[in-house]
Amino acid sequence: MPDELELLGLSVNESKVYRALVKLGSASVSEVAAKTKVHRVNVYDALRRLEEKGLVSSVIKAEKNYFEAASPEQLKLILKNKEEELDQVKKEIPFLLEEYKLKKVKQEVHHYKGKRGLITIYENMFRTLKPGGTIYSIGTTGVMRDILKFYIADFNRKRVKNKIHLKSLYYQRAKGKTVFPKQERKFIPAGFGFLPVTTYIYGDRVAILSFDELLGIEIISKGISKSYMQYFNWLWNESES
Repeated sequence: MPDELELLGLSVNESKVYRALVKLGSASVSEVAAKTKVHRVNVYDALRRLEEKGLVSSVIKAEKNYFEAASPEQLKLILKNKEEELDQVKKEIPFLLEEYKLKKVKQEVHHYKGKRGLITIYENMFRTLKPGGTIYSIGTTGVMRDILKFYIADFNRKRVKNKIHLKSLYYQRAKGKTVFPKQERKFIPAGFGFLPVTTYIYGDRVAILSFDELLGIEIISKGISKSYMQYFNWLWNESES
């Protein structure tokens, strides 16, 4: 367990030498070495660093160098300086956390399987978006209503409660499906083909769901989300109501 003085930034030898000088008063290097059982070379090194910290002073007596410990009050000054440094570190932590989160977010990709896995992705939409936000979907077929029919009502209830808008690009085969509350939709022109997946964009996340295989991928990336939104907006303008 560290010595109390080590917690203030003193090394093991510095702590031993300072404590010895407090007890000895004025002492030579030889006397300090004998008291602490620390080699003379290491005592010299510790004394030099203690002088730099203002914890030791030296005086020449009869052409011989003696060392004296500064008042322990000096330790309070060191403690105060440490506290000020810690305060600066505390102020820096929120900025470091933000940088850490941004870096971490860029690398996150999550895979989900099964119906419960797909539901987790839908629930993440509520965790990600603030009230008034929008979920954008590309390639909607209406299959979700069949695969997750036990969940769809709950999803829309939560969505409406949280004032989250749904803006959907449906495939042509989904014509005739009921429009959900707070939903705006268009139909992708038939010439654009068909992909058996639905893509969702919400906040800084993109989710790609395959209802045939019950697989889902959620990507957390501002850059990827922004790119998909550009594609969505272009496709929205090309689609019919």
